[in-house]
Amino acid sequence: MKNGEYKILLVDDDPFVRELLESVLVDGGYMVTTAENGKAALEAFVSDPSINLILTDMNMPEMNGQQLINELQENILDVPIIVLSGNKEIDVVMTALNSGAEDYLIKDEFIQDTIDIKIKKTLEKKALKNRNLQLIADLSIKTNELENALSSMTAIINNMPDGLLVTNAEGLVTLTNPAIKAMFNLRDRDIIDKSYSKILKGTLIELMEKTGAQRDGLFTSDMDLPGGGIARASATAIGKKSSFRDIDYEYIGSLVIVRDITMEKEVDRMKNDFISIVSHELRTPLTSIIGFTKLIRKKLEDVLFPAIDRTDGKAQKSIDQVSGNLGIIISEGERLAALINDVLDIAKMEAGKVEWKDESLSLKQLIERAADASASLFQERKLLLLRDIEEGLPDIKADGDRLLQVLLNLLSNAVKFTEKGQVTCRAVRTGDVVTISVEDNGIGIAKGDLLLVFERFKQVGDIHTDRPKGTGLGLPICKQIVEHYGGRIWAESEPGQGSVFFFTLPLP
Repeated sequence: MKNGEYKILLVDDDPFVRELLESVLVDGGYMVTTAENGKAALEAFVSDPSINLILTDMNMPEMNGQQLINELQENILDVPIIVLSGNKEIDVVMTALNSGAEDYLIKDEFIQDTIDIKIKKTLEKKALKNRNLQLIADLSIKTNELENALSSMTAIINNMPDGLLVTNAEGLVTLTNPAIKAMFNLRDRDIIDKSYSKILKGTLIELMEKTGAQRDGLFTSDMDLPGGGIARASATAIGKKSSFRDIDYEYIGSLVIVRDITMEKEVDRMKNDFISIVSHELRTPLTSIIGFTKLIRKKLEDVLFPAIDRTDGKAQKSIDQVSGNLGIIISEGERLAALINDVLDIAKMEAGKVEWKDESLSLKQLIERAADASASLFQERKLLLLRDIEEGLPDIKADGDRLLQVLLNLLSNAVKFTEKGQVTCRAVRTGDVVTISVEDNGIGIAKGDLLLVFERFKQVGDIHTDRPKGTGLGLPICKQIVEHYGGRIWAESEPGQGSVFFFTLPLP
């Protein structure tokens, strides 16, 4: 603030002193109010609490300077005070300073030179005091907010159904919750500030060691609980940004969350058993329906239809209608059989009951087998199948029939959604993986459907206006197979511009 923004209350019973000091203060740029005694000064301050400083004499009638200071203190009227005194009033000055006055001025020939310095010093001291008080108030608020946040966080952690354990960079446990203590029968004195390697066992130790060695990943594994049941543990490193020695990332510990999935596993088992039983019970009668329908059609075509007079228009129309209906029954029966087989496949994969017959495979030969097996589809649609296989691709170890299933599914999908043109199957090596892709120039896939196509029973397009062209399980099965070998599968597409389906396989 500038001097002109400060208000000074000058209190002195001597008119000459008041006039002299008021003139000096006004010349210094201050706004000045005067009072002839302590009582008048108190009334003036109460009526105008915006006064920034009081400059008061000590010896005055009705209410002296000391009494004014006492009144201000008792009424908690916070304003800095400078007392005016003579050379022989040092005891009075000390009493005033002890009562709350900030400073003093001696009434001598030098007062005109020192008064501005004293006032500025006192006002600056007051401003600093106010800032400190504000900082203390802000700190108190932030402390309360932090305590509330910490209390809420503690309540959340303590009421988590999942077990939580946190370690520092040295591997000492710093935080746990009741859930993980109950899961592993641990007590506080057995955990906090103890090394995780002395507390945890087996799978959990392996996960924690991985977070220390590879600090940019999430590691998950299923494990048996001591009291029975199954848990899924997920561990990751904890880091923070650091400017110390130009290090961007500072490892400060690890975190592991353990979830009891006993019930989920049991539900999955029951679901898979149910799907297997129902699918098996459906497959037997369905096979009979398809077989007998084909037999009926053959008998009709070989025996009955030739004996009917085909010159009769109604008879010929009936023959065509019966033949068409039988064809629909067989076609839909085979589609339903394929759906049941797909359901069984994916149920077995999710339950981990698939037998993987891994062997050394040539990717080039595998793609050639897929091309030969799907040749009739391309001939029927008059589409061209191109192969672009990088020379010298190393062999991989995998189940050839399962990978052939992936390739055939991708190729058949490309044929289904391509009216004319060509389909290209590529295989290239990129670092320590081989990327296989199937590219078509068909109808394409909307951006919002690119992830949905890998979900079970999902069909792209409008299923109410377009007849589904598959079971909706082919791509989810492909995803299960590819991910079993540590690869990933995805699609890139633009509507009307065709699609490209990619999948990767790690190389030995």
